Formats: sequence, structure tokens, C-alpha cells
Amino acid sequence: MIREQQPAISIFSIGMIGLGALSVLYRDFAFDWQPVPAFHPGRDVLAVACGLFMAAVSVGLLFRATAAIATRAIFPFLLAWLCLKIPAVIAVPRIEGVWIGFGEIGMLLAGGWVLFARFVWLGGIDLL
Repeated sequence: MIREQQPAISIFSIGMIGLGALSVLYRDFAFDWQPVPAFHPGRDVLAVACGLFMAAVSVGLLFRATAAIATRAIFPFLLAWLCLKIPAVIAVPRIEGVWIGFGEIGMLLAGGWVLFARFVWLGGIDLL
């Protein structure tokens, strides 16, 4: 474990592991990830793959050796999910439920961004 591990990082990781577990367990995208269109062949496989990815990367955040790689993987993943919410916000900006979904993913993205800023220096590659 990372020596200076903060409770916030652990809670973020546990939450992302939970979302990943929901996707794997129900073979559907967790409640936050619903902008994925309903296509039949392969949608459940994609949901399971995303769930396994979220769980694996979140476990990687908990260890010093994998924190930099996990951070570099989770940040673009969360950014992509936020971008999937943008069309709904543009189409119906007066419906508050659309903004709630956008805000939920935005909060996760903010957490991923903080982790990116904190751990990007680990692993010898300086991206900043």
C-alpha cells in the first residue's frame, strides 16, 4: 500500500470497485454509466469488460507500484464517460435529471483528476 495513503483515495477506489462489480454482476452498465445505447450483440460483454477494467484499475490505485499506471488509465476512462453525457445536456438542458447524471460523473472525474495530478510523477515519467 502507498505509505502516505489517504482515506479519500481508498474510498474513491472502493467506490469505483463497487461500480465495476455492479457492471459485472448485472452484465449491464452501472447506474452512472447509462448513456450507452441499447445494442444487443455485445452490450453485456462491453459492460462486463468496463466493470472489470474499473475494478482492476481501482485496485491498482491502492498500490505504489501501480498507482501511476492506474491513474493514467482511469482519468481518460472517466473523461470519456463524461463526454457521453454531453449530448443529453445539450439536447435537454432544462431537465434537472440530465444535470444530475452529468454531475455524478463530473464528481468522479474530479477525483480522477486529483489522483492524476498527485500520482502522475510516479513511475519515472513526468507528464506535467
